[in-house]
Amino acid sequence: MTEGSKVVDVVPQPGHIRVAFDDGRSIAASHVIAADGMWSPVRKMLHLDQPGYRGEWHAFRQYRRASGPEARKLWVGSSPTCCPGTHGRFP
Repeated sequence: MTEGSKVVDVVPQPGHIRVAFDDGRSIAASHVIAADGMWSPVRKMLHLDQPGYRGEWHAFRQYRRASGPEARKLWVGSSPTCCPGTHGRFP
């Protein structure tokens, strides 16, 4: 895992993927996990992006005021129409 450096190039090569960083380092890996968001620069470097693609998933956030033991819970909600297989709220 590499943190704190910017990926400047990703090149698939026979048997591995070469990843170059802005600090001059590069690594060879059998797999690369790019957790760099919806508009992934890594996906663009690999030419896997689609022009005009605006995404299929959206996240919304809402805050709720709580006190006592309720204040220590994490509440996650979803809509069954948005996310089939989910069943509303769960603490």
